[in-house]
Parts: sequence; C-alpha cells; structure tokens
Amino acid sequence: MRSLLRSFRGSRELLRQCLRGLARALLFLATIHAWCFLCVAQEGPVGRPAYEPLRQNEDWSVLVNPDVLKETDPFDPMKYISLTDSGSMWVSFGGQVRERVEIWNQYNFGAPASAVHNDGFLLSRLMLHADLHMGSYVRIFLQEKSAFSTHRALMGGQQSYVDELDVEQAFVDVKLPVSDNSRLTLRAGQQELSFGKERFVGVSDWSNLRRTWAGFSGILEIGKSDLTFFWARPIRVTKYHFNHPDSGTQFYGLHFNHRLPPAWGTAEMYWYGLDNRQATYNGSSGRENRHTFGGHNVNQIGKSGFDYDLGGSLQVGSVGAHSILAYGAVTQLGYTIRKIRSTPRFYAGYDYASGGRQRGGDVGTFNLLFPTAHGTLGYADIVGRQNMTDLNAGVAFNPARKWRLRLDGYSFWRASVNDALYDKRGAVVRQAFPGSPRKTGDELDATVRYQFDRHTIIQLGYSHFFPGRFLKQSGPHEPVDFMYSSLQFTF
Repeated sequence: MRSLLRSFRGSRELLRQCLRGLARALLFLATIHAWCFLCVAQEGPVGRPAYEPLRQNEDWSVLVNPDVLKETDPFDPMKYISLTDSGSMWVSFGGQVRERVEIWNQYNFGAPASAVHNDGFLLSRLMLHADLHMGSYVRIFLQEKSAFSTHRALMGGQQSYVDELDVEQAFVDVKLPVSDNSRLTLRAGQQELSFGKERFVGVSDWSNLRRTWAGFSGILEIGKSDLTFFWARPIRVTKYHFNHPDSGTQFYGLHFNHRLPPAWGTAEMYWYGLDNRQATYNGSSGRENRHTFGGHNVNQIGKSGFDYDLGGSLQVGSVGAHSILAYGAVTQLGYTIRKIRSTPRFYAGYDYASGGRQRGGDVGTFNLLFPTAHGTLGYADIVGRQNMTDLNAGVAFNPARKWRLRLDGYSFWRASVNDALYDKRGAVVRQAFPGSPRKTGDELDATVRYQFDRHTIIQLGYSHFFPGRFLKQSGPHEPVDFMYSSLQFTF
C-alpha cells in the first residue's frame, strides 16, 4: 500500500483526475442516500420480487394487487402499470446506475517502459429497461444503455469502456404451454446469455459494457428441469455509433439444468459450439470450429455446513488444419459456521485448464469462450482460464449487519511450459520461451461490500499481484496494485 501511495505522490494531474472522480461518486452517493431516507419502505400485511442480474428474469405481476406485499417501495408505481381494464396487458420499467473509480499501480508489471503504468479513472454506466406483457403468451423487452469513462492512459487490457446511448437488449418472447407442468419460451432478437456460474457464458457485468448477442434462443421448462438451446452472434461495440453483430463468429449450443433432491443440489450439462472465422492459439492459426462438452454440480451437504462445487469440460474440434483436444476442471470445498453470528464461510479450490503441448501443432489451449471472468481467478483480472493451474483459498463473513467482507488468495502456474500466459479475455500477456518456469505468481484480494438497502450497494476492493519466476524471467516484473470503489443503484 505504501508503494502505491508513493507512486501517485509525484503526479499532480493524476491525483486531480482521481479526486474529481471520487468527488463525483461521493456526490452521487449523497444524492442517492438522501432519496432513500425520504423513501423509507413502509410495512404492510408476502415477499416482493428481487432485482435479478438479468432484469428480464424479474416478474412484477404480483403488484396487480400491491396490498399482498408485506412492504412497499417508492418505485412500485413504475414496476406494474396496467394498460387494460382486465390487467392482461401491462408494462414494467426499471434501471440501474453505477459509478466505479479504478486506480492502478505498475499496470502490466511495468511493461513496456515507455507506457503509462500508474493511472486512475472513473467508469459510469446507466441502464434503463421497459418490459411489456401482451397477455399470457407475448412479451417485448427493451433495454438501453450508456457507458462513459474519464481519460484512461493505460496501455493494453480492455479498451472498450464507452458506448454512448445504444441498445443492450431488444427481444420478443412467445410463451407456449406444453403441458400442465411445462412450457416453452421462444426468444428472438438482441439478448443477454447467462448459464450457471457463468464460467463459460456470462454477461461480464464487471465490465462497463455487458456482453450481449443477436440471435434466437428457446427455454423448455419441465418441472424441476430446464433446457436452453440457442444460436447467436456476439455484438461488437462501436463507441459512438450503433453496435452490430460480429459476422465472423457464431455461437450455439444446449444447456440443461436440473434441480436434484436436496442431498444432491443442482446439476448442469452443456454442449457449446463455436465457429470463429479466424483464431490463433500458440502459433496455430485458421478457422476455429470448437465444441465444448461438460457438466457441473453444486450442492450444500445437508445441515453439515459443507458445500462443494465440482465441474469438468472437454473441448474438441479444429483450428485450420490442426485438431483440438483441450480440457478443464474446477473444484471447491466450503464450510460455513452457522453458529457464529458473522457466519464465516471458509473455502479452498483448484482450477485447471490445459495449454498447448507444442507451438504451431495441434491445439491443446483451452478456450474460455465468453465467461464472466472477473473474481473467478482474482479481482485484478491478470490471469485468465487458459493454460492455467490455480490453487485458491479464502474466507467470507458478515462483520456487521449489511456488511460482507471477503479475503482471497490465489497461486498460479502455467499448465504447459510450451504455451503463453493469457488474461481474462484470452489475450496473450507473456509468450513462452525455452526453459521457462511454470510459476506465474500469487494474488491477494480484499473486498468489502455494504448493502445499504435493496437498491444501493457500495463496494471497495484492493488487490496485490506478486510476480512469479516466469514473469521475472520474461521481462518487466513489477508487483501490481489495484484499488477500486463502486456505487450501484438499482430500481
């Protein structure tokens, strides 16, 4: 922490930029808090819908009779607006505002020497949506976004932080009853995709620009099971013009989810197909046709306090004239002490994703596809889930009401000495070299989350990355510091 503060002390302009960003965030925070204090929820005579990560999953039809809720909210009038006397046609409105300040020290380990390595900037995002229900069978969902950033001088990493006034989602649902306990929902248009813990397919909410797709999907719900099938193209962001689908990439597949008996938790099985017009992995280039098969099981073991997370995947296909054989696994065991007021949960896990066995030959590099990668392998997002072995452990607890504190540690090795180190986007951080060691580095993370009320979340975090032998022998290897503070308001 002292080295981080010393690095910023000599840059007056950088300090002014960070302070301006912090001032804007604090002003926004004060405004939101004042609003919340004026609009305290009033107790009434059942629970209300929760705000979901995917806002289209919210169902506010319960507000057809608001008296049944045990508490009211100042935003209730916009959550259910009947458009007909019978109430068969109704619309719901909502949105989210987020402000986040990021501060970096020795970004990219101080490489290249000519680049800026210390920087601070403010990321802002506004999302608004309308959800129109036309009877029991047809629904139209529209979501707009605007994302902005103050000047970011860092070189490399994710560059897309800005997307002024564009469409996030715009789709039509047609719901068809199949039987008494099943139904089929067909969806066409621009939409977000999210499966399980989003290790392969997610919206990447940490990014200032959530991931979205153009295509179609179907969801078949049968009792405790649901099967999703889809075909889509990723949306490419153009900062100041309307976005458009990527014509060079097709993504399709099946995802099956089943809620098992309490002793077995939830099981997932999936097949994802990727057709990428041009790809390069460890010196092998060409059109990529890759198929990912796998399964996942998450469960709390009765009343013992133990829980586990277990999954594995296999990838086959081709890149140009070269065949693909890659695989990955994820495991975690946790234990929650419920008798302690802070309910601490301790956990330890192991992640593995294969790398290339030789440069320029058949492809063994795992493809992370389109995940929500942030926080899975450290909050600094330096290491991605390709050619990676990771041991991790941590603890999360509630030191006080509304507070959540989490401490994590990670230790990283490259799975193959003949393949590169990749970041969370699948981009190369450092190339392999003859005789290079496996050890990549270690990361420590601390995050604090405060849930002010159902609308407002404040989060602070600090991460420190310790370079390992591979980074030290392959170029600049300064330790990396990352700090952030964020404020999110959902309605």
